[in-house]
Amino acid sequence: MFKHGKKEQQISLDDRFLRLPQSILESFQKSWAEDFYKNIFLRINEERFSVLFSDTYSRPNKPVNILVSLLILKELHGLTDEQLISSLYFDYRYQYALGIEDFEKEKICINTLTNFRQRLVENEVKTKKDLLKEEVDELSSKLAELINLDKSMARMDSFMLSSSCKKLT
Repeated sequence: MFKHGKKEQQISLDDRFLRLPQSILESFQKSWAEDFYKNIFLRINEERFSVLFSDTYSRPNKPVNILVSLLILKELHGLTDEQLISSLYFDYRYQYALGIEDFEKEKICINTLTNFRQRLVENEVKTKKDLLKEEVDELSSKLAELINLDKSMARMDSFMLSSSCKKLT
């Protein structure tokens, strides 16, 4: 059964981020976690992924915005699944970026990620639509608009790693 994840997290009086010293809270707000939360996490179109879940009444899915965000963070930081889950549980920046304040409600394990990826692959084989790529492309477009990126200019691979595409002279 598909259910939407929370978008804006309502801050409770016992929110652990509110109990942190002001200087540390300001550090969070200046870190990548704040930008990720505002510009990626909150903009994920969960409805796109509803086709992955049953219409019948059953146990609801883990929030798709958290799962997609975790897959993005995994690639951005070059992590394994084990490192990603460790970062989620032990690094406050990951928790802040995903709007997680209570792990009892949002328990996520490696199997949750594996099952989500498996559903994505099965859906792609069946429909020829890569839902995760579509979502990342849409998020990229929104980020490009946010920073007024001129998309008419193509960025070259500065490391020239692409299968000997260019020989240095």
